[in-house]
Amino acid sequence: MPQFRGHPTRSIFDDYCVRARNAMVDHAFHQIVTDQTDTVVETELLALVAQGVRSFNVFLTYDSLHVDDAQSVRVLANARRLKPT
Repeated sequence: MPQFRGHPTRSIFDDYCVRARNAMVDHAFHQIVTDQTDTVVETELLALVAQGVRSFNVFLTYDSLHVDDAQSVRVLANARRLKPT
């Protein structure tokens, strides 16, 4: 589930839940984080874990999804603190 800069993670999560509602196979969501605002990192990721998201992705390539090294460390360190399993 890609999060685009300036947009919250929740709206895309809700959209993907609607898409998966009639799925005939098991599925899991992997949240791509591109906008590391305090709200996203400290609040929204926790809410996603509570909803069952267990995987966060950051990309150091792909212009529209790119984060720098410090941003990726921030997201991954927070994900570790949340302990999605």
